[in-house]
Amino acid sequence: MGYNISGSPGFEREMLALVEKYLAVGELTVTPDLEWTPGRAAAFWRIATPPARMVVLGVIEAGGVVRAETLRETHNLKALSGSVTATMTRGVREGLWPDGMPNPITREYNPKKPSHKELQSYRMPEALVPVFKAAFEGWRKTLRYCAPEELVSLLEATSGS
Repeated sequence: MGYNISGSPGFEREMLALVEKYLAVGELTVTPDLEWTPGRAAAFWRIATPPARMVVLGVIEAGGVVRAETLRETHNLKALSGSVTATMTRGVREGLWPDGMPNPITREYNPKKPSHKELQSYRMPEALVPVFKAAFEGWRKTLRYCAPEELVSLLEATSGS
């Protein structure tokens, strides 16, 4: 069962001290929440590199699975995969989600050629498709309300450059 607890700074310090005390003696276990929430999906769109956005958008537009050939026609697949991993790493570094958070996109390889690691498709769990789609729509709306120079600045800032 999860809780969100907030209070005065003094209360929060006392609560954290109590948690640390019981962690130290082994009477408390704290595990990170590794679920994708709407807020985390929105944060993903804000910090994602343009190639990461392309692959995730391709997957959600295809309903959860996009064949590698579809993306291979216009993109370098290694750059796409690496950019999603870079976005995940950045999210951990910036405290947007915990270390160990599952990547929202998995790569599927040709089972007939396991030693070649021939990429067959990218997949997102079905339950995450609407979460990431809604987050994309929200992120896209923020772009509509920017002046052109603000848009360029925003895109540069969120691309990790």
